[in-house]
Amino acid sequence: HLVRTCLKKIDWEHTHFILELGTGDGVITEEILKHGKKDLRLISLEINETFYNHSKEKFSGDPRLIMLNDSAFDIA
Repeated sequence: HLVRTCLKKIDWEHTHFILELGTGDGVITEEILKHGKKDLRLISLEINETFYNHSKEKFSGDPRLIMLNDSAFDIA
């Protein structure tokens, strides 16, 4: 319920790019990929190496996702 509430205002028809700060265990990432169109580009940053490796493996089959093991503080 919380994830759906967080994402309910996204206009999936017109959203082509999402930057996710903190992938965590991938619960929100999964919903974004479930609802996003084929041309969606999702860049997800995760500083925790365990969460990063988990999500990178879990979503490895989806080319719309770019996982980065990096901090939002380092975004240029």
